Amino acid sequence: MTRLSLSLFIFCVLMKCASTHHPHACTNFLVDAIMTLLTYEAIQEKWTEKSQLQHQGWKDMASGAIAGGVGSFLTNPMDVVKTRLQTQPELYEGSILICARETYIEGGSAAFLRGSFPRLMHKVPANSLFFCFYEAFKRMFNC
Repeated sequence: MTRLSLSLFIFCVLMKCASTHHPHACTNFLVDAIMTLLTYEAIQEKWTEKSQLQHQGWKDMASGAIAGGVGSFLTNPMDVVKTRLQTQPELYEGSILICARETYIEGGSAAFLRGSFPRLMHKVPANSLFFCFYEAFKRMFNC
């Protein structure tokens, strides 16, 4: 991970955490950001190993889309728990473990994937564009 990637990541996490009043939302964003960034860096590393040709924007967009999809899908169970805790904290006594247990009892493991499709429909194009511009600015500033 480059120094710019790390700096940008830290900045985004701090801005997101500062804008929320709920600690579970900040934790969820942090894990989602880590999963997305690590996936993106791994994909980019593999593609640059295979071809040392001129950097192509479509690869940045595709890498960002895949990374956003993977990060969102893997963190969707946490998002379900976070959303339930934010909307009905009294039902779960504010406890992550109680909320996760009740969610599982209510719908099994499939309950943790509720809302994953709309979330993917948001995250995939958003991350595709984010990483496309991220790489463009890196090239523009020779980072």
